Amino acid sequence: MSVGVGNGKGALLVNLRAFVEKQHGADAWDKLVLVMPEADQKMLTGLPLASGWYPVGPWNRALRAYVATQRIASTGESAAIIAIARYIADRDLNTFFKVLLRARSPEFILARSGSLWERYFDVGKAGAEEVEKRAWRAWVDAPQGEDKGPGVLTCRYGVVGWLTRALELSGVKPKISETHCRYRGAPRCEYGVKW
Repeated sequence: MSVGVGNGKGALLVNLRAFVEKQHGADAWDKLVLVMPEADQKMLTGLPLASGWYPVGPWNRALRAYVATQRIASTGESAAIIAIARYIADRDLNTFFKVLLRARSPEFILARSGSLWERYFDVGKAGAEEVEKRAWRAWVDAPQGEDKGPGVLTCRYGVVGWLTRALELSGVKPKISETHCRYRGAPRCEYGVKW
């Protein structure tokens, strides 16, 4: 696994900006950017390309800045980040992919979680395995570190929100929770998935 700088897809940043502006107005994005380090400000005031790859650090810091600038208490972090992840899933999964998701089973989607992860991050790996009928264990194994891999907010809440929305598009109502966290001493993040 790479110990250098990890990258995230520009779609993450483009959709985060769209979410913030939709929920709180255009000035909310500007306020968020202003509390970030100067190098991040330069990147985020430009127009990242959805199809480009960018250092993952600004993504991690932008999520934290969102929580801080909107004065979201730690008890509300989960709902806020899950809402962002659901929004990204809705916007990023184009019409064709949505049709494909509706035509496929949750098992089909979960079995491809590794390739779905690679749509967003060039570092780490993800996967899922069936535990029993309608119950799976999904996982993310990625480096820790603000500039090395997806941060705690992404793993703790973002994965749950995105995967929940993707599975909903397949026609089920999933229940997903993080059961192990690499930011709390586990070797990797793991999620219980049931429907």
